[in-house]
Amino acid sequence: MGNPLKEMTDYHYQKCLEVISKLERRLRLSSKVVQRAKVILKAIFEDEKMKSYIMRKRPESVASAVVYLAAKIYDMRITQKEICNAVGISEYTLRKVYKKIIEWLTPQKVVEFFT
Repeated sequence: MGNPLKEMTDYHYQKCLEVISKLERRLRLSSKVVQRAKVILKAIFEDEKMKSYIMRKRPESVASAVVYLAAKIYDMRITQKEICNAVGISEYTLRKVYKKIIEWLTPQKVVEFFT
């Protein structure tokens, strides 16, 4: 039998990827925004402290926050409201998770994600 925590983490990660794909279709996101969102998501799940926080959040919230960040990186004009409407979460929820991700960013991560 496998490790239940790893299985739960893998499941949550896959659900987040599914939501990113849903946002890509519904909002017609560019491939570069989607790819950057996936890079950010992967980095979050590789960080134990962030993973612990993210595992307590719905995949829709996590995916929305990383897509919003990726869209900002590429100066894509998309509102929090548009993202939230596409997946059925509140703007407050998106902002809360987005803020946590922004607080987690170190200068090294900023260079990695923003270049």
